[in-house]
Amino acid sequence: MPAEKRIDPDDGVAYTWEELSAFYKGKFKKKALEEYWENTCKPVKDKSFRRRGRTQKKDDKAVGDKSSDKKSDQKAKKTRKVVEIDPGYFLVDPGKQHPDPEKAKLGQKDPENPGDKDAQYIASRLPGFNFKDVPSFFDVGGICADPKALKLATDIFVERYYAMSPKPTSICGLDARGFIFGPLVAQRLRIPFFMMRKAGKLPGPVMECAYKTEYSDEILVIPCASVKPGDRVVIFDDLIATGGTTIAAANLIIQCGGVVAEVAVITAIAFFKGWQKFISSLPQLKDVPIFAIVEATNALCMPEGSTESFKVASGSDELKAIQEAMKDAKLGDVLVKEAGGKFSAKPVGPGFNTKYAESEG
Repeated sequence: MPAEKRIDPDDGVAYTWEELSAFYKGKFKKKALEEYWENTCKPVKDKSFRRRGRTQKKDDKAVGDKSSDKKSDQKAKKTRKVVEIDPGYFLVDPGKQHPDPEKAKLGQKDPENPGDKDAQYIASRLPGFNFKDVPSFFDVGGICADPKALKLATDIFVERYYAMSPKPTSICGLDARGFIFGPLVAQRLRIPFFMMRKAGKLPGPVMECAYKTEYSDEILVIPCASVKPGDRVVIFDDLIATGGTTIAAANLIIQCGGVVAEVAVITAIAFFKGWQKFISSLPQLKDVPIFAIVEATNALCMPEGSTESFKVASGSDELKAIQEAMKDAKLGDVLVKEAGGKFSAKPVGPGFNTKYAESEG
């Protein structure tokens, strides 16, 4: 192919053949990609446009320019250390606690084995609340509120599934927090995303599977047309606890003729050992990995007065006090209810969230 640039209509950006083929490698056959280049991608005729593409600085990209996504996806082949904590359970390198017990209590890591810094940053944006009668309800809303944490989480998943062989053909998000991360990763990988929802939420022909979680009995539903025989599906959710939801999802994918390639979550709660229940639930799942970015005990502890869940009346003085307290809050800060009905914003930590370890003891 000549060294000319052509515009990819998918994002309106000009690329050389080498750049375009590197990005789409493994997603389309070479012949189909050559036809796409020849028949669909239009040559760049405006010299000034081509010159801007060569001289534009990395930090001065036009809004909406997706070239950085393609370059970052090409770099996704880099190796990030992932540790198999238990058979079938894989975790981004958590490192080791500091050998000094006092420093370990403050959340410091062993300088010789500090672990993955990106995963630790994500863990610092994972607050845990008293909610639904569990020791600590981890809220991925903290990750969503921090653009850096959200991008890091997405990048880690993209790295893993870009390098997976054979590659996944689709991503399934579980109701409802799997709908946050699944679509972001699917878009970067250029593969379909579909939802599994609770009963009564999806139109059209569906299949159902009943399951239990650590706090409720539910029914999961899959659109019948979402999985074709032989599809390799990655299941996305915010966390794995008892494994009930992921087992139900895997059952539905298998019943549709698909293959579960992996289960991807932000955090795993080791207390429940849900991965053991998952891989032992069906013969087809015995070799399916559970991949997590953060283990629950690596999330940071919450400041006193910050974990209560309660309702606030619209227009009330309490609401105004909360808004005032959070007005100048920094990213990662949580709301703290002080004595006398006052509120403040404080950072999480130092130290780790030990609620599940305490309940086990």
